[in-house]
Amino acid sequence: MDVRYFVEGQCEEKLFNELKRHGLILPGKVTVFNALQSRIASRVTTFKSGSIIVFAFDTDKGFSDVLMNNIKTVLTHVSSSKVICFPQVENLEDELTKACSKITGVREITRSKSIKDFKSDFISCNNLYERLLDCRFDLSRMWISELPSAFKAIKQFVLPKSIKTLR
Repeated sequence: MDVRYFVEGQCEEKLFNELKRHGLILPGKVTVFNALQSRIASRVTTFKSGSIIVFAFDTDKGFSDVLMNNIKTVLTHVSSSKVICFPQVENLEDELTKACSKITGVREITRSKSIKDFKSDFISCNNLYERLLDCRFDLSRMWISELPSAFKAIKQFVLPKSIKTLR
């Protein structure tokens, strides 16, 4: 099975690679790619028939027609493909805070001195999975928030709340 994860930034890349490494999501290639801003058309020729394409993106900047175009492009040009969206309401930091029951703010995961330091600390963290577990990370609590109304057009592509992971 060909699974491709297109994630908004380096923090998401780090997180998805950790989730894969620990068997929490399906193996697949993780690529930094903002599906709300960049068009995927030039990449679809590398996808195999039956691919699962995952787009993870923040919702704090608002909806973009580019995202719908990317979904339609994959479904039109890659036979038997499936598109799944992991909308981060509002952003990855908020999703991580919701998923870690032992913390009140995301910087506690990395023990960052400030929220400004969080991203670089997260990316460079050598024991991220252990830190997440220490914060009582629960993957089933991520990507389940109600979507902002501007994103209703992608509702059918959002991972259903009853499915906790891609596994």
